[in-house]
Amino acid sequence: MFVRVFASSIALLTLAGASLHAQPYTNPNGFSLEPPAHWTLWEAPDQLSVRWSDSAQKSPNGSILVSVKKLSGVVVPSEALPREAAGVLGTFKKTMSGFTLAATGKTMLSGVPAWYLSATYRLTPKGAVWKIRQVIVVRGRLGATVTYAAPAASFAKAQPVFSKLLASFRFGAVELPTYRSDKGYQLTPATGWTAQLPQVIGGDIHFVEPGVHAYPANLGVHVADVSPPMTIDDLTAHRAQIEAGLAKEAQYVPLENGVETIAGEKALFIIAQLKNPQIDTLLRVRLEFVPHGAKLYRFSALCPDADHAQYEETFKAMIQSVKWTDAK
Repeated sequence: MFVRVFASSIALLTLAGASLHAQPYTNPNGFSLEPPAHWTLWEAPDQLSVRWSDSAQKSPNGSILVSVKKLSGVVVPSEALPREAAGVLGTFKKTMSGFTLAATGKTMLSGVPAWYLSATYRLTPKGAVWKIRQVIVVRGRLGATVTYAAPAASFAKAQPVFSKLLASFRFGAVELPTYRSDKGYQLTPATGWTAQLPQVIGGDIHFVEPGVHAYPANLGVHVADVSPPMTIDDLTAHRAQIEAGLAKEAQYVPLENGVETIAGEKALFIIAQLKNPQIDTLLRVRLEFVPHGAKLYRFSALCPDADHAQYEETFKAMIQSVKWTDAK
């Protein structure tokens, strides 16, 4: 879970260095914001947690905490966000005395879908009531929580300050995470593209553009064991059979084919137009068949035919980023 529990435990964070900070703040872990003027800044040594507190107010005073974490594995933001949000809520219920959820739902942070909660709790079973408002977001491989907590009696006073900070929150450039498969290769997806589990037998991973097109551009990877190992000559000799198989699944118009090199291996590429009866959009497909050791790797890049020029270089860059991670 990427969030640190925000209650009295905030005092347990290992923080170093305090200063008055009224300038725009940029964190090396992938975000920036404009903190409240004259609030005191505390940073964890790794800068994964930063906190601002209202030094003009008597203790206990309100604090704003930003916590970030680079998520591991294949991260699908639309799936990771509700999962992480549910984990945060569960942790709060278990660890915060008198925790009472007031509101929760969907929101946006820096143009990215996010989840928020508002609640009350007590630092101790008989202590004063505090209020908390938290926003959780997952972008690329970065998970972030932005939290404001303060005594209930003074919460409303600083609420506009928190709202202004949220409005200033910006993510840095999306990290280009390298996807490392357990099937002997790694690949760097295009900026902002999400990873999804494939729906076909033998499929390893599927990368999808973040756009809102009815048919988004996507790149799928299929890995098959072959015995005996195949060569590029085997593939070119069977090109006609491969294309015949494609023609059975959709209206197929061949455009180009040839041989190129991917990660030091000779690869057969086929470019064609496809019209699937189940999809209204005419598609452009680029298939790359790469024999490597006892495996055959197939990269399937698809996009609307009308937009193929827009995605051609993106597909090539993703496929050419492949590196082998196994002993051949």
